Amino acid sequence: MVELLSYQIFLSIGIIFLQVWYTCLLNLEKITAWWSSRLNNIISISGGGVISVSGGSGSSTHIIEIIIRYLPVWTILSLGIYALSMVLVRVHTMKDCPEAAVELAKEIEMAKESLRRKGLVI
Repeated sequence: MVELLSYQIFLSIGIIFLQVWYTCLLNLEKITAWWSSRLNNIISISGGGVISVSGGSGSSTHIIEIIIRYLPVWTILSLGIYALSMVLVRVHTMKDCPEAAVELAKEIEMAKESLRRKGLVI
């Protein structure tokens, strides 16, 4: 079995997402009609007094249209927020490595000495 690289997996998921989004855009009227009927069923099941929807089902279908039309923007924003939060969490929980600091200082001194022997004044 062939293992996919991480960028190949990311591109595959991206292509699938774009195809689903495009299909939703093509069927936007059907989706909003379905959503409106589901919302009306919920309101009628609850007796009309428990759930109150301001503006009727027209405003809810408008919200669904906005969500579907701008789904790539929402996705990019979500991925950006996720990436930023992961960077902040990893930086916050990063452990201190005193051994690495000592080793790096020795390597810097060795590099300076090597450059001095070659005639470079530091």
